[in-house]
Amino acid sequence: MKRKTWNLLLMIAAIVCIGLSLIIDWEWNVSAIFRCTSLVLLGIIAIINFGWCWFVKFILRLVKTKENCPCYSKEECPYGDKDECVYDTTSCRAYGKSKKKRINGFLWPLLILSLCVTAFFELAKSGGSSITETVNSFNLDTLYSILQPILNSFIAAIIVSLLIDVPGRMKEYQTYFVELLSSSDYLKKMTEAELTKLRKDVTWLLHVKDYPNMPKKLIDMDERFCNMLKMPYYKEYSQTVHIQKENESFLRKKISIEYIVFNPQHKDHPIAIDISFSNSLKFEQEVNEDNAKQLFVIKKYTCAIDDFDQDMDLMPLINIGVSEGHRDGFMYNGRIAIIPKDPTINKEHPLVGHVIGLNKASTDGIEYKTIDESGKSHLYLSFCDKIRVKLQYEVVVPVSDIIYTKRLRYPAKYFHLDYTLGEDVDNMVVGQLIGTLMDQPDVSIDVSENKKSIKMHTHNWLLPKNGAVIVHCKS
Repeated sequence: MKRKTWNLLLMIAAIVCIGLSLIIDWEWNVSAIFRCTSLVLLGIIAIINFGWCWFVKFILRLVKTKENCPCYSKEECPYGDKDECVYDTTSCRAYGKSKKKRINGFLWPLLILSLCVTAFFELAKSGGSSITETVNSFNLDTLYSILQPILNSFIAAIIVSLLIDVPGRMKEYQTYFVELLSSSDYLKKMTEAELTKLRKDVTWLLHVKDYPNMPKKLIDMDERFCNMLKMPYYKEYSQTVHIQKENESFLRKKISIEYIVFNPQHKDHPIAIDISFSNSLKFEQEVNEDNAKQLFVIKKYTCAIDDFDQDMDLMPLINIGVSEGHRDGFMYNGRIAIIPKDPTINKEHPLVGHVIGLNKASTDGIEYKTIDESGKSHLYLSFCDKIRVKLQYEVVVPVSDIIYTKRLRYPAKYFHLDYTLGEDVDNMVVGQLIGTLMDQPDVSIDVSENKKSIKMHTHNWLLPKNGAVIVHCKS
C-alpha cells in the first residue's frame, strides 16, 4: 500500500481516538488509552514522513549493489523515467532529485483554523450561554455533526480519485506523446514539399553539426540521390557490340541494345523516359547529312509498352540530328542523335505509347537533319508500368578509336555487355565496369581464350553515369 494511503488511514484513526477520548464518559483509564493510542498513531505518521524514509535510504546506501550510472547528461540516458533505471541513481545527472509535491505552508493553518471554527459553531448550536457550558455540552451528536461533512469530503475525494485515476491518466498521456514523437506516422500527413524541406534540414544538421569543415557541395549529392529515386530505372539492360574491319582505316561496329524500364510510381501515374541516344563520330570531311549517312545507320527501333506484347515500330517517328561537336582531347569532330520528327515532343508533351495509330504513322524514311546542339536532343516516351525497347544500329569509327565507353542514363539493376572483335581485327580487348557503389563480388567479367571477346555482368545497382570501359590492345 502506498505511503499516502497509510497516512490517510492512520490520520482518520487518530482523529477517531481523540474524539472518543473526549466524549466517552468512562473511567479515566479508558480515555487515557484512547489518548495514548492517538498519540502513537500520530507518532507513526511522523516517522513515516520524516524519519523512516531517511533510515531506509541510509540502509540501502550501505548495502547497495547497483553500478554507477555511466551517463553524464539527460541526452545520453536511455531511460524515460528515473524509476526504470538499473543503475545507482543517488547522483543521477539526467533527472536530478525528484521534487515532492507539498501543500503550501499557509494551507495548514487555514485547515486547522477551519476545523476549529467548524467545531466551535457546532458546539454553539448545541446551546449554552457561556464557553464553559458550550464545551460541556459536547456529546456524540456534536462529534457526528462535525465529522460527517469532513468524512463525506474524504469519501468524495476517494471516489473521485478512483474514478479519475490522475496518475494513470498522466502515464497514458506520457506513453501517448512518447509514441507520437518516436513514431513516423506524422510524416504521412506532410506534403512532398514539407518532407523535402525536412530532409534537407536534417541532412544539413547531421553533417554540419559534427563536421563543419566538410565540403558543402557534397551535401548536394544527397538531393541528387533522392531525385534519382523518382526516375525510371532499368530492370535489365543488355548490349551487344560486334566489331569487324571496314577497311584499312575504319572499323564497323554493329550494336544491339535491349532494355526493360519500370515506372517507380503507381501505374495510374504515367512517367516520361528519354529513349534517345547520341554518339560522337569522326568525320574525315565536312560534317553534314550526307557524310553522316556513311558513318551511322539505324537498323531497328521498336518498343513494347505496359501490357502490350507486340513491338511497335518507332522508325517512322524519328529523324537523325547531325551537328558539329569537337571536344578537346578527343578525335571526334561531330555528333549524331535520335530526335523526334514532331518538334513539339518534349518532357511535358511526350510520345504516348497507347495511341492506337502509332504503327500507322508516316512511313517516310528517316531524314538526317543538321541541328545546333544534338547533346540537348531528347525523345520522350510516356508509359504507366514498364517499357521494353530494342535498338540496332551500325557506326563506322577510325581504327585508332581503341576505347569504347558506355554510360547509363538511368539506374540499372542488372547490366550485361558483350563486346566481341572479329577475326579480321588484329587486337585483343580488356575492360572494366565502373560503379559508384559497386564492389568486386558484384561484378562478373569473362574473357575468351583468344582475348577477342569480353562479357560483363553486374549483380548490383549501377547509378546514372556508371557503365563500362573497354580498350583494344595489340596482340
